[in-house]
Amino acid sequence: MQKHYQFASDVGEREAWSTFRKIANGRLSDMLNKCKGAATKQYGDSMVEWKERGAAPRPYCEWIIPDYWPGLVDHWCSDDFARRSNRNAENRAGAESSGATTGSVNMLVHKQ
Repeated sequence: MQKHYQFASDVGEREAWSTFRKIANGRLSDMLNKCKGAATKQYGDSMVEWKERGAAPRPYCEWIIPDYWPGLVDHWCSDDFARRSNRNAENRAGAESSGATTGSVNMLVHKQ
């Protein structure tokens, strides 16, 4: 038996969709990174070489439509993607060196 739910307000529905999109975007990103990593492990580290040869290997993951794979490789080889990737790596490195990390801290460290 299927139940139908209704949000109390339009705001509640917008917030639910916003949350769904954030989670879905993160999950899709994780899935694509896993496929990219598996492909580089199988075919070599340089996606630029795949692109230059004009024969990007077929997608390693079954759920990716084969016609879309060359477009993903093009995106991952783009200058814009490289700039954002480098910037994000620098931001992560900066957060780690500043002490602004997540996770538990040993109580002995707190007592010092």
